[in-house]
Amino acid sequence: MRHRHLRGGVAAARGDVGADGGGELQQSLVTTLRRPDGQLQVVYAGHPLYRWAGDVKAGMITGQAVVNQGGAWYVISPSGQQIITRFSVIH
Repeated sequence: MRHRHLRGGVAAARGDVGADGGGELQQSLVTTLRRPDGQLQVVYAGHPLYRWAGDVKAGMITGQAVVNQGGAWYVISPSGQQIITRFSVIH
């Protein structure tokens, strides 16, 4: 799998996920890669992990299925699969 490294505006909009990401992660699926800037990037089941800047509280997923910087961004399930359902707000 090819990993895309984010820089500039994307890095600001999609911050790296730290090792304390929490939840029901399967430890065997957690790895890291070294980015071109020398920082370690958390990877889960082959997917580099990022946070969406608009998600300011735990559980928010407003960046789900957003097309940004040439690609679509998805939430990853605890099993490591992309969840491709579009985000919607129910009032």
